Amino acid sequence: MKTYDTIIIGAGHNGLVAAAYHAKQGKKVLVLERRDIIGGQVVTESFGDGFTVDSLYAGGSLRPDIVKHLNLASHGLVVDSVRKPFISLQADSNHLVFDADPSKTAASIKRFSEKDAANWVPFLAFMKKATQFIESSNAAIMPRLPKNFSISEGMDLANLDSTSA
Repeated sequence: MKTYDTIIIGAGHNGLVAAAYHAKQGKKVLVLERRDIIGGQVVTESFGDGFTVDSLYAGGSLRPDIVKHLNLASHGLVVDSVRKPFISLQADSNHLVFDADPSKTAASIKRFSEKDAANWVPFLAFMKKATQFIESSNAAIMPRLPKNFSISEGMDLANLDSTSA
């Protein structure tokens, strides 16, 4: 029986990134996937001659720092910088289209809900701020806490935000 340092369930993009980082640290990694294709939500699948579809909206690609750190271009990754629209197909052919142009997306949403269409651009602004906070949090090096650390001693950490750094 073989032994592994790490077993990862799922060969989606997150599982593959985790496996790559563990392997870079010299760990023996096993990745298990139930499908016959790997990549999860960032897969481009063929549905016939000349008809391929990305599984996920183009906004859901790998972060550029991961692509660079793992040198994925040298392994054949091609990053398409052209943002393609994401289309939610509807049975009545009144398809919902999310375009890189927020005004086109708002117009598409408006056919379903004027209120949601009016909130689309503010929602994007909020998500941009939230993303910046999460990215700065992910980039921060966690402090080493002393042994027997009490949570009451660290309540000031809960008040930190990206603007205080």
